[in-house]
Amino acid sequence: MKRLTFFIQALVSIPFRLILFFFVGLRARGLANLQNVDTSSGLIFASNHNNQLDSIILPCALPLLSRLGPVYFVALESKEYTRFPIGRYFYGGWLFKILGAYSFKKGLHNYADSLATHITLLKSGRTVSIYPQGKIVYGDEIIEAHGGVAYLAQASGAPIIPICIEGDKDLHWWQFFLLQRKVKVTFGKSIYFADIEEPGLPEDKRYHAAAQKVMLEIGKLIGNGR
Repeated sequence: MKRLTFFIQALVSIPFRLILFFFVGLRARGLANLQNVDTSSGLIFASNHNNQLDSIILPCALPLLSRLGPVYFVALESKEYTRFPIGRYFYGGWLFKILGAYSFKKGLHNYADSLATHITLLKSGRTVSIYPQGKIVYGDEIIEAHGGVAYLAQASGAPIIPICIEGDKDLHWWQFFLLQRKVKVTFGKSIYFADIEEPGLPEDKRYHAAAQKVMLEIGKLIGNGR
């Protein structure tokens, strides 16, 4: 399955790379931070979430055929796509999985159960991408994160790469095709759970507090390299 997902992601990304480069001038910053990162326990991409396009933009910001591919996404179950009803017929299905998106089980109140598939992927040395805020944020603020990103890091030992996507917030189709936006993806330096953990807190608050530190690092990347 990994080879199939790697091949399909790479193949599908080629036209999207060309489209994103031409229409929104897609740029990637901080790629040097990925060069020597240890992926033996997997790698976690933690990004802000501005637009449905983010899950296309992020893999396209990596070099084609990158050793970090394919990127597996933490996705909602199909029934959760209430703002995008047609997504119910696409998200969560077999095609979605082939493209690298695996749903987490919402409402279990147990990270080990809800993120079991993603932990397995990380322990196999894969790259898993998660939006710590858990949803698209339509305003300009960095809202609170859920603890899942911190749990993934603790349970797998994988480093976290904070990522900031800029330029696609509230992006309308006419702005896209009229070349009115520029999109930039900035990759930060790796963070380990030991860097962000709060051992003095009870477990139900420990991961939440650690996840806020990840969001702070993402926030620091805003405007980086302008």
